Amino acid sequence: MLGKLYGVGVGPGDPELLTLKGVRILKNIDVVCFPVSQPDKPSIALEIASRAVRRDWQILQLYLPMTRDNEKLEKHWQEAAEQVSEVLKSGQDCAFITLGDPSFYSTFIYLVRKLKTMLTDLKIEIIPGISAPNILAALAQVPLAESDERLVVIPAINNLGELSEALDKFENIMFLKVGRTFPEVLELLKEKGLDENAVFGSRCGFVDGYISYDLDEIKEKSRDYLSAVLVKKGGLK
Repeated sequence: MLGKLYGVGVGPGDPELLTLKGVRILKNIDVVCFPVSQPDKPSIALEIASRAVRRDWQILQLYLPMTRDNEKLEKHWQEAAEQVSEVLKSGQDCAFITLGDPSFYSTFIYLVRKLKTMLTDLKIEIIPGISAPNILAALAQVPLAESDERLVVIPAINNLGELSEALDKFENIMFLKVGRTFPEVLELLKEKGLDENAVFGSRCGFVDGYISYDLDEIKEKSRDYLSAVLVKKGGLK
């Protein structure tokens, strides 16, 4: 009998923010897999899961390098899917753990697409997790959106024209992955007079995470990949 694949969102960093269902699944699972961008690189998702659940899992690292080369990506996705399919075909259930939520900018999506072409009777269950926009809004104590307002979420690795258009069209804008592009994002916010209507968050949910309403001070700090900016055109109060 084919094993079942679980996609488990472990949340934004704090193990107490992992859902009760996620904890239950991880307590009863034997095999846990997760992506790494470099061989044997420590997994943040595994660290969170291990702090929430004391369990000696069988670990399966899936090497998925960070590259925009589609040919390389396809090769590594295929290899990862084959690794997971071997576990499932052995009859064992497997949990793919991911930061945040499995359906929100997660590598889990690509793995499932490959597996569905390989295993016609694949059984999947997705356990949602708290994502970056939720934790930043919670720490800043501001709503992501209210009443008939609209919210757009954009990775800030996109071109500035798209970011500028989003700032013009929407009331609430969440920029993700702003560590590298923060200076350009800040300049854009200043041009539109919105720099005081924004809050910056880095590694929110982790013990070393922080938020700041003074975006100018962020220019002088090192910025983690897990950084985001929430802009509220109606103000942060």
